[in-house]
Amino acid sequence: MRVKTDKPNEGIALEFAILIEKLINQLDKLNQIDEMKIMLENRLEKIEDILYAKNVDDYLDQFIPLERAIKLLGISKRQFYTLRKRGDIDFIKVGKKVFLTRRIINEFMDRHTVKAN
Repeated sequence: MRVKTDKPNEGIALEFAILIEKLINQLDKLNQIDEMKIMLENRLEKIEDILYAKNVDDYLDQFIPLERAIKLLGISKRQFYTLRKRGDIDFIKVGKKVFLTRRIINEFMDRHTVKAN
């Protein structure tokens, strides 16, 4: 875009000023983009924190202490130890603590479900 003026240097200076103004506008847009990028990264981080916390809670909820598990199964502690000794039920042992998972309970119940004729 050539601007015609009486003085040749004046036209070049005007073109240069217009180009600088366009460059400043582009830099403003880039700054806005950087600010938006930072804002979106912060939001994404918060969302990931929420999702991770939910997944951890869901994961930890899978581990059921023995006392609660035997209530869910409707058996006594003695029956549980008999089943455990025979290898009829899986379990998780951490130190002296015994846990079952939902999967273990569901599999056990499926194996002991009596099918209707």
